[in-house]
Amino acid sequence: MKTLNNIEKAFGYISTNVWLLLFVIANFLLKTFQISSQSLYGDEPYSIFCAQQSINDLIPVFLTDQNPPLHISLLHVWMNHFGITDVSAKMLSVTCSVLASGILFLFANKFIDKTTAIFVSFLFLFSNSQQYFATEVRPYALIQLLCISSFYIYYLLLINPKLKHLFFLFIINLLLIFTHYLTIFAFVVQFLGILFYFRKNRKTVIYYFISQVMVILVLLPWLKIAFSNIPKNGAFWNTIPNYFAFRWHVNILLGNEVLYYVFNGIVICSVCLFLLNKKINVFNKIFNWRYYLIFLLLYILPILLNFIVAQYSPVFTTRYFLYSLFGLFLFVAYSFSSLNIHSVFKTILFLPFLYLLFTSFLVVQERQDDWKHIVPDIVKLKKPNTLVYISASYKYKDFSFYYDIDAFKDYQHTIDRLAKEHVFVTPINESKGWEKLNFNLIQNVIYVQAHSQFEDSLNQIKPYIVNKGFTECNHFQKGGIQYTVFIRDTMECYSAKITSENTSVGCDLLEHYSGIHETTDSVEIYKTSFEYPENCPAYQGITDKIKYTGNHSFRINEANQFELGLIKPKHDLLKNKKNINVAAYVNVEEGNDGWLIVSVEKGPLTLFRNNIYLKESIKVYNKWQKITLSSLIPDDVPDDAVVKIYFWNPGKKNIFVDDFSIQVF
Repeated sequence: MKTLNNIEKAFGYISTNVWLLLFVIANFLLKTFQISSQSLYGDEPYSIFCAQQSINDLIPVFLTDQNPPLHISLLHVWMNHFGITDVSAKMLSVTCSVLASGILFLFANKFIDKTTAIFVSFLFLFSNSQQYFATEVRPYALIQLLCISSFYIYYLLLINPKLKHLFFLFIINLLLIFTHYLTIFAFVVQFLGILFYFRKNRKTVIYYFISQVMVILVLLPWLKIAFSNIPKNGAFWNTIPNYFAFRWHVNILLGNEVLYYVFNGIVICSVCLFLLNKKINVFNKIFNWRYYLIFLLLYILPILLNFIVAQYSPVFTTRYFLYSLFGLFLFVAYSFSSLNIHSVFKTILFLPFLYLLFTSFLVVQERQDDWKHIVPDIVKLKKPNTLVYISASYKYKDFSFYYDIDAFKDYQHTIDRLAKEHVFVTPINESKGWEKLNFNLIQNVIYVQAHSQFEDSLNQIKPYIVNKGFTECNHFQKGGIQYTVFIRDTMECYSAKITSENTSVGCDLLEHYSGIHETTDSVEIYKTSFEYPENCPAYQGITDKIKYTGNHSFRINEANQFELGLIKPKHDLLKNKKNINVAAYVNVEEGNDGWLIVSVEKGPLTLFRNNIYLKESIKVYNKWQKITLSSLIPDDVPDDAVVKIYFWNPGKKNIFVDDFSIQVF
């Protein structure tokens, strides 16, 4: 016991302020790690596009937006001081998240104890969902700050009701509801929590209700606007959730599926111990059951109520109830710290759980869209006689931010300025200039797709481009963004001048050359028409039954599922290059199950994958057609990973491949 007390005393020498400072610094470092390389995605460009506008121009936005105006207003002030850049905009959210971490520590330390404050701060620090939304240019990090601040003042009101607490709770809750309407579920938790004090302290109850009546009175004139902008099913990007959507979003909230079971397992075990506490004294003497239940309600109710409301209005997604993590983290930390055992044993019990959380934590969170790195690649492909088309049309904000920041800032004329550079957002709208173009002067079209399914659900735009005399030459996809390059049907897709002899040896079918790409980049070229050299054995799959050029092609089906592709370590294949263009002529039978695949793998892990599913992309059968696939290999792929480029067809119907070529540049 003396040893345990000495260990406890050693940790006790680290003051509360030092712990607070360490957690704030750690949160800042983690949440700003590689922030300059992060791209805007989703609704972030929309937030910046709106926030840069004048107050007069923002008023119509406030009256029609589905979100209340506080975050856009705060971002407007922030960018006026720090500039209109992706990093400056993200830093507002980072600042809110870091401040929230500090207030969370202070909350737990003041109303419970230092052990709980340390435990809960570790949970917040290594939360994947908090890390993800800490840099998002949307209101959710601000919600975290206001929510924990609200509960801090709320607990002050519970233990020592004063008029200043009443006033501050009114102000913060008003700011909270004007940041996002679904934070109202936090108010429901506070209302139920106050009922626990109805007999204990009537003054607390009265002050609380006065503060909330004040919020309602101020909010009343805004209710008509709020209700007029409620999302309706079928007219909103989200849908009415089912059980699987519930599990998906709660998994994301907690970090992953393993943490879903672990966190909820701890909650269930803790509740069982709570019910048995009077008999076996599981928790210590200062355990406060009211605090415990309020934390539990703050975790469960926002998720449950959000799910119920979403059955009528499709508003169920992780970010909307992210603040429920405060309830979960406080509940779990309090459950550990309140155990009726020595504090050293509490820490020992907590450490395996913390280790699991740490090993599940990702400092760099993967984003759906990567405009920051894709747009420069499109710029590189764009020539004076190239036309760029963006679908969905509202994604011009995302594109223009990285394509022409001055056009983005000129928000009243952004579309017109893009049109002058042959960048359009709709093909059938004279005001945007598409129909006024003389297509005879255009040699290339780059069709950029992000959310295009909402505006071109029947996929009519690609045929529209083809009918103007173009052929599809190249397709690239990364996350939620894809672009297709079309060229005049009289031109070659990838012209590259070979400058070396074939370096392949033996019976290797893939001929290897070095050359110069049309972009003046050096290029490595691998190609085959499946004509195997003399004195070499015939390869399984090579057939003379049907061919595009020469005497042979390669047949792929259930009996011979893989085409002779290319497999090389990244450091051998790419060296300092990162672009891979694959082209081939294919002749497919209806009902085939074929794929063209570019993947990067390391052991059992697939680090990158890009593919074309032939069954969906080719609708003309028993006819030779050219397909292309372009891939940009991410910079963070390790050199010892293996690049695999191949056709695969596990189906019974045949796919024939000829004139297979790979360009690496």
